[in-house]
Amino acid sequence: MEILPQILVTGIALGVVYGLIGLTFTAIFNASKMLNFAQGDFIMIGAVLAVFTMEEWQIPLLPSLGIIAVATGALGLGLFFLVKPLLEKGELLRATVCTLAISLMVTVFFGLLTRHTILRVRPYWAIPPVHIGSASLSSQYIVLAAVAVALVIGYWGFSNRLSVGRALRATGFDREAGRIIGIPTALMIALAFVISGAMGGLSGSIVAPVNSPSAAMGLPLMIRGFVAIIVGGMGNAYAALVGGVIVGILATTLSAYSSAMVGEVATFLLLLTILIVRPQGIFGKIE
Repeated sequence: MEILPQILVTGIALGVVYGLIGLTFTAIFNASKMLNFAQGDFIMIGAVLAVFTMEEWQIPLLPSLGIIAVATGALGLGLFFLVKPLLEKGELLRATVCTLAISLMVTVFFGLLTRHTILRVRPYWAIPPVHIGSASLSSQYIVLAAVAVALVIGYWGFSNRLSVGRALRATGFDREAGRIIGIPTALMIALAFVISGAMGGLSGSIVAPVNSPSAAMGLPLMIRGFVAIIVGGMGNAYAALVGGVIVGILATTLSAYSSAMVGEVATFLLLLTILIVRPQGIFGKIE
């Protein structure tokens, strides 16, 4: 029991990472009802770019984050143009499979670019660990949690308080009706891909110091983020964080008291249970 506080703190910290990744699924899903399985690659590219901009080119933090957001947002737009013909035909399943194929190609490309090595990014802030009772937490996770909360609040405000955000959600709800009332639906979906790419890149750059960047990091993080958003409720901004924390605590606790394999199996059992019992997720609504 002595290690339980540390396990819980670590689980929450990792859960925030998973929730942040789950959040990046939301923008594209809200606009098109499509799942983007290349989402993990935006995370990976953001982390790898953080290595180049901050470690290789010695660009300061804030300009680096701006470069990463613009670069991954542009890649998100490129992905939109690749799947646009399928989306226009309503082929959501084929578009989703297409993103998975693109993800595999991107992973191979960045593997060759980085020579399949594990990269390193120094901590962005020289802040000592935070002690919570008998548990210790890296300050990088504190910063990560703050960024995650800021992104959740920012995306919620965008999608619920701004007219363009409401138009984006209306496009996902009924694209044809949105087109009839004058919403530029293709533009809204393109914007969703840009937002999703930029959020993914920023998330990857913030995750980089606590999760060593590599070309292969995207898929495992994407899977955990996908489980987090399914558990919390697809399309709901804050639900991703809640789902991520649940997944993080479950996997960390079982891994500590049993084995990593048991933690992995329990995560997918949780996913299966949610899909059977409450397929819309904890905070989701049946449409």
